[in-house]
Amino acid sequence: MSPARSQPPPDSAQLLGRVISVLDCFSVREPVVSAARVRELTALPVTTANRLLRNLVAHGLVQRDGENFKLGLRILGWSESAKAASSLLAIAGPVIERLKDKSGETITVGVRIGSKRTVIADCQSDKSLIYRPHIGQVLPLHAGSGGKTLLAFDRADLEVVELVKLTAATITDRKAFIAELDRIRERGWAFAVQEREEGLNSASAPVFDARGDLLAVVTIGGPSFRMPKQKAQVFGAMVRESADELSELLGRSRAAAP
Repeated sequence: MSPARSQPPPDSAQLLGRVISVLDCFSVREPVVSAARVRELTALPVTTANRLLRNLVAHGLVQRDGENFKLGLRILGWSESAKAASSLLAIAGPVIERLKDKSGETITVGVRIGSKRTVIADCQSDKSLIYRPHIGQVLPLHAGSGGKTLLAFDRADLEVVELVKLTAATITDRKAFIAELDRIRERGWAFAVQEREEGLNSASAPVFDARGDLLAVVTIGGPSFRMPKQKAQVFGAMVRESADELSELLGRSRAAAP
């Protein structure tokens, strides 16, 4: 008889699918489940289900409740962030519409996803020559006012952000880049001159949720000839005011703003 061969380890997609299947066992109707119930619902082998539960507990995604399990605080934190983001989309429209009318330029709302910034809402200028973003557009963090604002107020994984040169104005020196982030955090807004794309300037400010966590960034983007560096303070004050309004609508106290 030939010796039994061990099963090859699952690939990342398969492993992720198994993790999701375990997390899907928890619901409003059944918030606390046993290991046996997890195995029943997922049809996973005993050893696999138990190993996944142990790892999920170790990472704070699942919490032990005696002999049973329930979703962990880390998942609940993500849930609050998701609800805040949904609330942001619900209330952002009128605010960025007013900012578009006031500035005359295109407005976007972006969030950080990993090492990138993603546009989740926009309001485009009525002018002929404008910045034309699109929902779902993925942008770098290191170039442009929006990405730098997100990094200025949340420096997680800053050391792995690559300062790739996109234009002649892109900051690629890490010491100078960190100094720029310090200035942005101190004044509460950022201004970028053709850092990501030639001819495009922008101003951005952060949006915070009720707990004071960074949630998103509001950005004014437009042609450099209508948004010259000389008007940075003007556009910076505009976008900061609108970002603060969104933060307040989400429950953030203006007195608590950085």
